[in-house]
Amino acid sequence: MSSYTLSWDGKMLPCQILGCFYNEPFNEGFQKSWDKLPSKIKVPDENNMCQRCSLSRFCSSCFASRFIETGKFDECPQYIYEDASHVYNLIK
Repeated sequence: MSSYTLSWDGKMLPCQILGCFYNEPFNEGFQKSWDKLPSKIKVPDENNMCQRCSLSRFCSSCFASRFIETGKFDECPQYIYEDASHVYNLIK
């Protein structure tokens, strides 16, 4: 992790999409919050759909954006699959 964002309410966020992983630097101090931030992040394992997908190496979607769009960490919107397919077809 190389950067963070401060939200309007003072939260230190490693990901602007998911507000569930954060520290409060105005309460804990900036250095302490920065040092502790990686331990707050709970990245899910790659979902089964991605593990089985032959196009996963051409996919540009992160787990956070998939979660925002589907409400689940283990689902992928159809258009993401279609985009990866187009990338594959362009470079093959």
